[in-house]
Amino acid sequence: MLQHYFCILLFISGFSLFSQDLQEENYTHQVAVLVENDVFTSLYRDQYYSSGLFGTYSWLKQDHEDLKVIRSASLVQRMFTPQFVSLNDVNDFDRPYAGHLSFQIKNSRYRRNQVLQHQLEIGWMGPKTLTGDIHVNWHNFLGLIEPRGWDFEIRDSPIINYHGTLTAKLAGNEVVELLSDSNVSLGTAFNFVRQEMIVRMGKLLPLLRSIQCNGQLGTQKTTSKSDITDEFVFFYGLSTEYNIYNSTIEGNLIGKKSPHVETPVDWILQHQVGFLFGWKGFDFTFRYYRRSKETTEATNHQYGGVLLARRF
Repeated sequence: MLQHYFCILLFISGFSLFSQDLQEENYTHQVAVLVENDVFTSLYRDQYYSSGLFGTYSWLKQDHEDLKVIRSASLVQRMFTPQFVSLNDVNDFDRPYAGHLSFQIKNSRYRRNQVLQHQLEIGWMGPKTLTGDIHVNWHNFLGLIEPRGWDFEIRDSPIINYHGTLTAKLAGNEVVELLSDSNVSLGTAFNFVRQEMIVRMGKLLPLLRSIQCNGQLGTQKTTSKSDITDEFVFFYGLSTEYNIYNSTIEGNLIGKKSPHVETPVDWILQHQVGFLFGWKGFDFTFRYYRRSKETTEATNHQYGGVLLARRF
């Protein structure tokens, strides 16, 4: 939704107070804001994975020549809706309404060209997150179409989810390379396995230092005001995902039965295209996603993601 643009502006304004003229030492902390929304692909689209907002604080736990450990903590809000939010007949929905509010903690272990990440997510899904009220009030404030189906959203349920990722370089050099990205998610919210192959090109750094995997903590601060980027990458990824259970589609696993659920699609194909810029203390990343349909009644879906990160 459009309020995410205001979050980006506030983020940029707040961290512009940090000076580039710092004495030489290593960056050990980072704050980041990630906004995912289908408004990045169309001003008129408000459907399926409608929006996601992630605020993250990361810190360097260990930094040796052959091993680096970074930990991070995130506050997360996610929203899912049918294709047409103006409809109020549940029989016309092609995806349930669902709202998430959660806290994530992640541990990332970096070697030169391999990253292993473990993440635990704890939170809540359902009306008590007030996601529906926020969605309706914001649309009314902007004079947009009022969402009319939040009475049928997935019911209250705890979120306890594990997510693991292994990213590894398979081949390449400093200009072009091929990555393997393997993912597994298990818990009360999302259960899936996904394998992605990523081709990235440009001014590349090893995964140990690349913002592709949020690995630039531990790099040295500089007194230079040069605008030359440390890293510039264009990338394309193709993944195959097998859905085991998705509570935002099939209903909550714990708690009162939800009034509306849909039949999921087992296999999902996802395309990912993006670019990233990395400077000494600041990163910018844009990603575009296109996913095949996730329910038998839905259509393909596309959305974008913008990440801003500041190190200190």
